[in-house]
Amino acid sequence: MMYMLLGILSAFAEPYIAVLQSDSFVEYQTPTTSFLKNCTIKTKAYDIHGDKDLGLKRIAELKKNKPKAIFAVGAKAAWIAQKELPNIPLVYTMVQDPEKFGLRSSKNIEIKMHPPKDLAVSQLQLFFPSIQHIAVFGSEIPTKEIKEYTKVMEDFGIKTTLFQSSDTRALRKILTKLPDDIDAIWLPTDPTWLTPEKFYHINNTGIKKSIPTLSNSTYLAQAGAMLSVSSNHESIGILGAEIMNQLLQGNESLHEQTHFTQETFVTLNRETQKSIGLEFEPFMFDFIHQQIEK
Repeated sequence: MMYMLLGILSAFAEPYIAVLQSDSFVEYQTPTTSFLKNCTIKTKAYDIHGDKDLGLKRIAELKKNKPKAIFAVGAKAAWIAQKELPNIPLVYTMVQDPEKFGLRSSKNIEIKMHPPKDLAVSQLQLFFPSIQHIAVFGSEIPTKEIKEYTKVMEDFGIKTTLFQSSDTRALRKILTKLPDDIDAIWLPTDPTWLTPEKFYHINNTGIKKSIPTLSNSTYLAQAGAMLSVSSNHESIGILGAEIMNQLLQGNESLHEQTHFTQETFVTLNRETQKSIGLEFEPFMFDFIHQQIEK
């Protein structure tokens, strides 16, 4: 009798959107907070703090009163939502490699965590119009992201050279023989390859050679790369809310589209800039959203 009563109450419960956040990082909190502010439907938010057991506990709660859809921020949240609640519509973002986690599915909707590559490269050219040859670093098997970025750079008239290495020792040998005409370095965002040690050696080489290290990751600019062009995380949350509203109104075409925000977020590491000795015109600082200083 009690189970029947609970089932009836659940059936008449107010529809809501579940928001699952992988961890408490600012990069996750910003799109989550923005989504919650802009979603017009009732929401319930959960932070699983990177803990699988806590994630399963939250999922168990959701199974008792299933949401209309799930907005997942981060790979762990998206993966556990898809695995445990496969029949609930899923919109996810802030996932570096969706294919690795099996998230690429006609049932799921992805909001890309990085800006369109042509937009990122065009903004880099705004700050560094004289760059002609970029060194791109990566593993012995280039990622899809690296292949796409090098193509876009070539389309913009920038020569690229891909330097591949399997370990730090091989990387250091490459760095000692970096061609003199290299005038910028592009850092990959693949965490399985770009370890803190590799980042240190690449970034240090850039400083010694007085050439900028560039990326599409705010993390790397905060760590010491000179400049990054990433997506505006607040805008990702706003876009997520717009997509969710349309999804629940029955817009099935959303699954066939590529979703990303056109708003970028530029981070400049002033300490690295000063170490390299590069200067910008004063008006250029109007296009910088975050400056990292000691």
